[in-house]
Amino acid sequence: MFNDDILCSHCHAWRCHPDDRFCGSCGETLLQAEVTIEPVSTIYHGGDVPNQIEVVIRNRRGGLGGTQFFWRADDTKIIVADLGTDELNEPNEYEAYKTESSQLRLDPTVHKEWSLIHQVAPNKEYCRAVLSCGFPMPVLALDKSDFIVQDSAPLSLKLLHRAGGQAFIEDITVSAYEDATALNLPKIDEAIFPFTLPHHEEYALSLPMTEDLWRVLQGRPQGIELTLAVQITYVPQLIQLPLKLRVPIPARLVLTIPDKMRALQGRFLHLPICIENQGGESCRLTTVQIDIRRGPEKVIPTLSLKPSRPYTLEAGDIHRDTIDVRLFDEQDQPLAPKLYQCDMYQEVVEEDIDNPKLTVELEIRAAKDYTGFVSIDFGTTATAVSYHPQGSMKQSPIPIPLSDKDKFIPTAIAYYLDEEGEMQCCIGHDALALLDDHEVSEL
Repeated sequence: MFNDDILCSHCHAWRCHPDDRFCGSCGETLLQAEVTIEPVSTIYHGGDVPNQIEVVIRNRRGGLGGTQFFWRADDTKIIVADLGTDELNEPNEYEAYKTESSQLRLDPTVHKEWSLIHQVAPNKEYCRAVLSCGFPMPVLALDKSDFIVQDSAPLSLKLLHRAGGQAFIEDITVSAYEDATALNLPKIDEAIFPFTLPHHEEYALSLPMTEDLWRVLQGRPQGIELTLAVQITYVPQLIQLPLKLRVPIPARLVLTIPDKMRALQGRFLHLPICIENQGGESCRLTTVQIDIRRGPEKVIPTLSLKPSRPYTLEAGDIHRDTIDVRLFDEQDQPLAPKLYQCDMYQEVVEEDIDNPKLTVELEIRAAKDYTGFVSIDFGTTATAVSYHPQGSMKQSPIPIPLSDKDKFIPTAIAYYLDEEGEMQCCIGHDALALLDDHEVSEL
């Protein structure tokens, strides 16, 4: 069993001696040469042209003596190195060879490619590198240009190469101005420069947060705009990348409920709520607290009721829900038929959001026995409920609205686990919404 490094890399069938130059099975070369082009291998359209192009040739295996390196474009051939039999034969031995740019007729306004050819035999040659001239400018971008800064920790940025030629980045500077006065802005770590960013790849950057910048951000709720100026080798103009930083703006939640509510003794209060985020960051409603009192005295303990499903409100979003309140006191006795005050508080995940209290009038009426008829139609797609008063046989059944949308609700019920792992259920539109959000697999 042979190691991969002593088998021919072309046919994988010939065991090679370290001094072999050709495979005894397939005839391919076993020479390995590493070639780098300095200062750049890509000259951009409209960029500057270096006076000389330097090629560094390093022997990796087999010895390069007796071979030839030359530039080739169309029918033009320019010799770079015609190696003698005793040159570049030692492992990792290297040499630099220079070619005047005028010989290659490099013009940044004309697209042209020179191939560096390695001729190892009269009928065997290999392309070791490519020099591109007049190549399209690299198109760079940040993966994210708008940051919400929570604290003074460094920001993690990603520099993306969208299109164009390979970018040889020498430096990136950060600039911004406050009332025409330059701020004391952070600097990206100089140790990473220069670096190469190939096409369609990315490079991670870290932007420290200075005291000056943190102070300005805290005083500007709308944020501050920075500019990252990217300097690329032999490109005269800087590539400007915008970057906006801002501190979080608390959400402005407005809770709306009816001014007056009525319910029957010993039943549930179906409390419709409407919550709107009128600006700021998104927030997530978790519970609604309800106190029912008569004067200063609470008649039931504080209730913490959860909506049928948690939801997130972006700025400008409105959400409507119905919460069922059980109208029983601490001794589990129905509340007496009287007028009460109902205090409501909204609770969200963000602790710094102001939660104003709303108070509405709640009238509880005594329940009376119903002597009419109630009809329920569990249809395949929708469910409807209606009633027919006693002694009014000529009157058509009166439908009972089942939601704030219409008189019907979808015939659907969903069971799911809440955030505490407790089994919950919901029906109608709420059940279908869970399915749409992929929170349940089937109904």
